[in-house]
Amino acid sequence: MDRSARIALASLTLCLGIGAAFFLHHAAEQSEAAYARDDREQLADDETGLRNAYAFLRKGGYRVALETPENAKPPPNSHAWWIFQSGAEWFAEPQARAAEVRRFAESGGTVVIAPAEALTAPADDSEDGAADATADEPKASDKFFAALGLDVHLLAFESPADDDDDGPASDDAADPGTVAADTPQEDTFGYTLPVNGHGPHFDSLTYLQTSWGNFWSGEDLLKGEVRLETDGFPLVVEFTMGKGRVVLVAESTYFENEFLSNTHNLELLEALAKAYGAQGIALLTAR
Repeated sequence: MDRSARIALASLTLCLGIGAAFFLHHAAEQSEAAYARDDREQLADDETGLRNAYAFLRKGGYRVALETPENAKPPPNSHAWWIFQSGAEWFAEPQARAAEVRRFAESGGTVVIAPAEALTAPADDSEDGAADATADEPKASDKFFAALGLDVHLLAFESPADDDDDGPASDDAADPGTVAADTPQEDTFGYTLPVNGHGPHFDSLTYLQTSWGNFWSGEDLLKGEVRLETDGFPLVVEFTMGKGRVVLVAESTYFENEFLSNTHNLELLEALAKAYGAQGIALLTAR
């Protein structure tokens, strides 16, 4: 290579380096601006909204940037990408979704996926069209996990009896001193699951409140680390993927406004934040 070619190559390398540095600096500025902004008013304050989860995390000192399906993009790799309330619409393009999640995880990022509980509902009972396949056709969520390289499936516990009993009442109203100001303090309804946690931040968890609940099944659970289970049914499972991790949470119901008046659900939310969000959380509400 002659002298002029070496000079040209060096100049090109320098320009590419400057361009990359500018891009990373601009991306970092955008991330910091998103973390500084309080977007709770964009989240629904009804029973199934995530406004209280967002407020609780911010009050706890965690850096949380809100994303919606319209502006969703993976955060910097040092941060976590939480995809909550993902239903049939989000899973409708399983190959593209899986490719995006895989790229982010394999390059060192952490993805936490908490699907909508209704994803396992029968078609006749689904309010949002969550059941998107016939009995002979795999659900879009199954196609997504298969494209991700994971043999896992989301299943529902047997639906509780339809009677006047709304399940065991919770006497664990959240401590106002530890909950965001707009977290509702009334009793929640539903069912209390005894749980066992495994690993740092999870091993102290003992109960969880839900409406009836989902769990994970599949052969590849043997390749992951079960962080939370109830009577042997996995609820939170962590998988290594490339340089990063993919964490599957059985449902986002645990963190919806109605259930965050329960201390145990808050404890799970904080455990997830400590384990998978210390550097920053890009919270995508796929609802």
